[in-house]
Order: sequence, then C-alpha cells, then structure tokens
Amino acid sequence: IGTQSFEVLRKDNCIYVDKTEYFYKLITEGRVYFLSRPRRFGKSLTLTTLEAIFRNKKELFKDLWIEKSDYKWQEYPIIKIDMGEVTRDNENNLRIGLKKTLEEIAKKYEVEFNPKELVEISFKNLIIRLTTKFNQKVVVLIDEYDKPILDNIENLDLAIKIREILKSFYTILKSQDENIKFILLTGV
Repeated sequence: IGTQSFEVLRKDNCIYVDKTEYFYKLITEGRVYFLSRPRRFGKSLTLTTLEAIFRNKKELFKDLWIEKSDYKWQEYPIIKIDMGEVTRDNENNLRIGLKKTLEEIAKKYEVEFNPKELVEISFKNLIIRLTTKFNQKVVVLIDEYDKPILDNIENLDLAIKIREILKSFYTILKSQDENIKFILLTGV
C-alpha cells in the first residue's frame, strides 16, 4: 500500500510529482468531476490533495505550482466521505454507516444533526447547515463511491438494493447545486 495522504507525503519529505497545476484547472474551470481509475492509481491521493487546497493548507504547497499561481486561498467547509470506511454489508448497515459519517462531520463543524432523519435528508441538511453557518458553498469529496456495490457484486439482489440507496443519496448533490462549490467522486 502507498501513502494516500498528501499532508503525510509533504510533511515526511516524500517525493511528490507536482500535479497542482491540473488541480488548479479542475478547481477554476469546473465544479463537478467523476474520476474512475483502476486500484492503486492515485485517486485517494488526488482527493487528499484537493482537500488540503480547500482546507487552505497553503504551507503544504511550498515550492509547488499552485503556490506560485493566482489561486485565491481560502478555507471551505468540506464533506469528505470515504465509502471504504462505511459499513456496507447490508442495506441497513449502509444507511447507518452513512448517517454516522455525516454525524461526525456535523459534530466537527458544530452544526445541528438529527439522527432520526432519513440519510438522504441528513445529507441535504448538512450541506444547507454548513453553507448557512460559513456563508459559503460546500466542497464534497467522495472516495470509492462504488465500493458498497462492488463489495456485494456476488449477491446481485443486495447489490441492486445498495445501488438504489446510493442513487438516492447521490441525487442530493444535484438538488443542492446552489450550495456546492466543488464535487469530486472517485471510484473503480
């Protein structure tokens, strides 16, 4: 396994091939992206690099292309979900795992979270509450968006049910377009 964290790479003085010019273009020329690549192709590292940019960790980008650019550094509220960390062995556990992840994000940003809401409503309300609290749009980063389906692909009935849950969950991104600055989903 490699190092997936941009911050760890930079702080540990590892070799990093500078891709920040491409990330700058992603951020400044568009808003919604889907990155599908085989395993071990740097998807998670890409996500953590973008997360560091949107968290305004400019010190990590010393001597990289983006540091010298005209990028307007500022911190954004970030909803980062790693589907590899969400329990996904059945429909109920997937909903519980997603809700737990959203609740942790809400707690971190000190915004209200209602555990009795449907997971889709919790997602929508988290986006709205973060936008309202910080008076700016939210960044959404989702790693391994398809992992719950792929992990259950041998059980086609379960995989289809999980796909429907995820479809409802991801549809919130479309309905919250006016509250979202940037979206990146990665998957195999």
